[in-house]
Amino acid sequence: RERGKEFLGHRGRETKEGRVEAYVHHSGKVGVLVEVDTVTDFAANSQEFREFIRNLAMHIAAAKPRWISPDDVPEEVLEEERRILRAQAEKEGKPPHIVEKIVEGRLRKFFEENCLLKQPYVKDPSVTVEDVLGELGRKISEQVVIRRFARFEVGEE
Repeated sequence: RERGKEFLGHRGRETKEGRVEAYVHHSGKVGVLVEVDTVTDFAANSQEFREFIRNLAMHIAAAKPRWISPDDVPEEVLEEERRILRAQAEKEGKPPHIVEKIVEGRLRKFFEENCLLKQPYVKDPSVTVEDVLGELGRKISEQVVIRRFARFEVGEE
């Protein structure tokens, strides 16, 4: 219980420590850089944290996310996606009051495919990356934040 209270106290602190992980797929055609931050360097150097960030880099290589969270998706991309999904639902002959529900459901699917935190975790698809991130934070009793990532693939722009 005391440890839980202590963990909650860390929530407002800035995450200024962390690690950058580089991963290159054995084919040499896919590479990832990812920055994940914590409050203290002690946590950033823990075995759990290092293992998580390594697995996260491999996840990014395999799952090809475009953004970290739904909040990072540009508004123009969201509007275009909504327009396409709405047109598809209307083309299927769905009633107008059902169309919006269908659009929202398909938009959730879009986020699951394109937003890192919402993706099913490659090593355990029964949980999301966000769930694994939260579990790591509880294990090391610190806030953990995925700051940014870059995924490179030969021949891809």
